[in-house]
Amino acid sequence: ASQLFDVTSGDMTDFTVKHSFSGLAAGDSSNDASIFTQHFYNYYSYDDGTAESATGVHVAYTKYAYRFDVKQSDSLIGISIYFNPWGKNVHQDLFSLCLWSSVDVQGNSEVLVHQAIDYKPANNDSINGFVDYYFDTAQWVNAGINYIGIIQSSINEIGLGVDHNTDSHSNMFIEYNNQWYQSTIHGSWMMRPIFGHKLTIGVEEEATASRFEIFPNPSQGQFTLVSKIGRAHV
Repeated sequence: ASQLFDVTSGDMTDFTVKHSFSGLAAGDSSNDASIFTQHFYNYYSYDDGTAESATGVHVAYTKYAYRFDVKQSDSLIGISIYFNPWGKNVHQDLFSLCLWSSVDVQGNSEVLVHQAIDYKPANNDSINGFVDYYFDTAQWVNAGINYIGIIQSSINEIGLGVDHNTDSHSNMFIEYNNQWYQSTIHGSWMMRPIFGHKLTIGVEEEATASRFEIFPNPSQGQFTLVSKIGRAHV
């Protein structure tokens, strides 16, 4: 059988789809077609890409677990997150990237598969711009229910972006003070699991988030860049 779309080896691609009428009489063809672009991405998403608010909990080591029904087994390489800059400076706070295979609110239990530590909330220069955070090692995820998310290290509200135009709270779970809860927020956390192969352009986001520190910020023209292997004045 023929395929609707061409086979591609890439993680993401676009297809132009055209529907049209045939056999129309002369002069009736001015509105005979509709054209749209179908986007295929390498991540899952509940949110619409726009944050109406931010959320956080004033409890250290609060866990945010987001349930996704993965359609086929794949390699989970990271999580794309939008931290909403809501007037609180959390850029030096730390959080972990996490993958759970199970979260049970009734039984107050979890199965944590992998945790990668020492990431920092960051913002890029675009409005509602996500930042990609990569696991230290890719995680093989089987088809079916999986949970991705973060654990904040400090008591500060981490400022995770929330889209209120789509409601996914039935898939959102929080654990603090040793108790799991289903989120009561009517919206969608702006976290997206990334699958496939890691593509790096320029400086890796993971390195920016966890291996380098720049100060002072803001700068008057000179600043210090500190990494684990040295220091540079720019």
